Amino acid sequence: MTNNIKWAAIQPLTGGLYLGTEEAIGHPAEWILTYKGLNTIKKDKADNVTGVGNEAYLLNYLHKVDREVPYYQMNRKMFDTNLDDMNPEILLNDEPAKPNYENLDLVVALPVCSGLSMVTSAGQETKDGRNCNMLYLAKLALTTIKPKIYIFENAPTFMGERGDSLRVSFEKLAKDNGYLIVYYKTDTHKHYNCQRRPRTFIFFIRKDVTNNQLPVLDFEDKPMSIQEFFDNIPYGLTNQEECKPRPHNYILLDFFKEKYGEEWFKTLDNKCLMKLIVTDKLFDELFEYCKTYTKISEDDMNKSIKYFKHVKDKTDRKLNWFGSDIVFYKKELPSVQFRSITTTMHPNCKRVLTIRENLELMGMPHDFDWFGDESNLPKIAQNVPVKTAKFIMSQAVNILENNINIFMDGNVLYINNINNKIQLVA
Repeated sequence: MTNNIKWAAIQPLTGGLYLGTEEAIGHPAEWILTYKGLNTIKKDKADNVTGVGNEAYLLNYLHKVDREVPYYQMNRKMFDTNLDDMNPEILLNDEPAKPNYENLDLVVALPVCSGLSMVTSAGQETKDGRNCNMLYLAKLALTTIKPKIYIFENAPTFMGERGDSLRVSFEKLAKDNGYLIVYYKTDTHKHYNCQRRPRTFIFFIRKDVTNNQLPVLDFEDKPMSIQEFFDNIPYGLTNQEECKPRPHNYILLDFFKEKYGEEWFKTLDNKCLMKLIVTDKLFDELFEYCKTYTKISEDDMNKSIKYFKHVKDKTDRKLNWFGSDIVFYKKELPSVQFRSITTTMHPNCKRVLTIRENLELMGMPHDFDWFGDESNLPKIAQNVPVKTAKFIMSQAVNILENNINIFMDGNVLYINNINNKIQLVA
């Protein structure tokens, strides 16, 4: 599909949202606008890549496939800040050039969502600061760029109690600048994927685009089985390195293999290996096994035994523990995030997933390259699965091309693709 829609991206991070939008529209963006430092690549004295900025991967890929776009950078003053102090134009004053904001149909963005993330352990002050990035980018889009449609993605809790105050701010921003809002909640497994990753997409639609009415967007329900997903990954791709788990997980994998045989994992169904030790009361056997285990260093073994004792102590006192333990999934894989990257077990192999398999879960192209050390792996998760992004952006294309058949009066609409519900909020 190719059309004349003019679009741009703000803070695309790893690139799934950008690539999905490009697929839906059929051509590259007019420009990318982001923060300074997100394109950096750091190397050590031996020229090994260590630190990698979130967007260096996307830029490397666009260069590789000869689809480079103008790349503009803002300073980071407003990345975590107070919304009351925001002035979008101030940020660009120290730059030699800025993007052309005129006549844009669509702007997409991937703000920092960790202020609403269900897995963050940050304090409230830090969360509030991270949420300001989301608010700032919306203000930049609606008051300065003024596209026909602005879309950004966020955590599922955006539509819950934790997002109440934020939605009030966004709805006021929309009303003050002549926009309508559609909240679209969905899950990655609904879009040709076997990964459960609930997310919310927020559409700001300029009132003149739909004659002051809210468009009712399509539903999609096209899940993929785990086996089908792995069968579709071609052989011979790059980045086949295992996402190295904590050392104690190697012990667990070998322990179960010796106890139950080569095919032991095929009898499991969504099980945490450490939980199996607890429920089957296998700690004594595990400690004996550790005495003869030689595949990890002595230091790693001591840390592992200390961890096992910690879990035993917790469970003996009927308390929960918090660890990075391998989990086997039979029906759907978990959301790709900093913890699951190194703890999700391959359903047919006795190992965790590889870098490539995690990239494929995010729908990244087969020739999308990953580089850097292990500390960069969580950036795979700072992303939107490409097929999900493509579906969402196809809805924007339908609005812009007037292919939407159903409209509703009002200012705010909530569409839930998970349970096929539509609710007019205001």
